[in-house]
Amino acid sequence: MGNSSPMAISTSLVLLLGLCQCLPGTFAQTEAPCPPDNSLVLPSGKMYSATEDLTLYSGAYEQCRRQGGMVAIPRDEEEQQNLVFLKNCVNNGHPFWLGIKKIAGVWSDDSGTALGNFTSWAPGEPDEDKPCSYIVKGDHEVGERRDNWADTYCHSGFSYICEIEVQPDHTVPPCSAAATASQRADDGSVARVATIAGSALASIVLAHVVLAYPNMFG
Repeated sequence: MGNSSPMAISTSLVLLLGLCQCLPGTFAQTEAPCPPDNSLVLPSGKMYSATEDLTLYSGAYEQCRRQGGMVAIPRDEEEQQNLVFLKNCVNNGHPFWLGIKKIAGVWSDDSGTALGNFTSWAPGEPDEDKPCSYIVKGDHEVGERRDNWADTYCHSGFSYICEIEVQPDHTVPPCSAAATASQRADDGSVARVATIAGSALASIVLAHVVLAYPNMFG
């Protein structure tokens, strides 16, 4: 470390400090800003486009179809967190349609393809013989239901997010929307893990500086 050049040290510090900005519990936490156009493009090439207007499920389905997509369905935890992030940016107090319906007793997308292994049902859901589903509003008074799935009747009036396939976006933001949404989890487990990691990373930064510039710390 004693032979490190000032330029190398500066570069390392910039990289490490940039990582610290993405971890809660460090000295420079930064949250991902809400997208101004209510849309989010994932590295996979999937775009989420949110609409605050309230509509029946049939209306959401038709609007998404016209855009060449479908009502959004999260296929894994990362997509779930990105959807939650976007919907809460658009309107934290609105429920948003999910693109799955109960068809012949099986939760499926509109093409009839059964839902995969990933689900995020709120406790006790689905609870009745209701054919449609939605993501619970982000400010729901019951924390366990907040931002999770529930079943409902298709003639309810909810906001919606369309899922559209576009060109893959390989740009990685400083702090992903998914990480930001995860930090808001009610049980705090993600935040606690990230805080530990963030504290360790901050210690590495400090040690790097001390070893490189011992005279600064006399």
